[in-house]
Amino acid sequence: MKLIGSFLLFLPFISAKRTYNSLPEQGRFRFKLFKCEPTQLCLETVAYPNYTCYAKAVSRTVSTVSGYFLLRKPIYEGYVSGEILYKYGTIYRQVIKIPEFNFCEFISLSKNSILLRQLYIIAETAAPGFVHECPYTVFEDYNILFPSHVLFSLFPQGDYKAILNFNLGKDGPFMGIITLIGTAESHVKETFG
Repeated sequence: MKLIGSFLLFLPFISAKRTYNSLPEQGRFRFKLFKCEPTQLCLETVAYPNYTCYAKAVSRTVSTVSGYFLLRKPIYEGYVSGEILYKYGTIYRQVIKIPEFNFCEFISLSKNSILLRQLYIIAETAAPGFVHECPYTVFEDYNILFPSHVLFSLFPQGDYKAILNFNLGKDGPFMGIITLIGTAESHVKETFG
């Protein structure tokens, strides 16, 4: 009788699903690195130096990213460009080039570009409300978990690196780089090329 009682006591823990692993058949994305590298000019004129960017493991198979940038003055215009790289052996090679665009117009631009639309869906699903119209006074979001059901319709299994470059204005000064490295675990086993 004690054995049955003990089993019934632990049954909810055995059968409970983790919220981070709600779509196991669709794969996961594990963050290994999230690094922000603002320029000295950025820290002197645009953002305060107490910024933070990091990746954090939640479990052995799930990790999140968090970032915080408090701005000295609102940003009304800023440009982003970048690339997504796929790891072949020991070398990362570019698979997607992200053309320069005004991130203040990201929502309206995403209606016309398939790539920007997918990036917007990923961003809005991972961090609702993070992407909005300008002005930006703070960039802040914690424990962002990439939506695997959106991400793996685009990317096969493997290691990825995303590099984003930020400029203040169309021909404005270079503000910094954000680097994100992670591993996609997916049922899509093909590779790029």
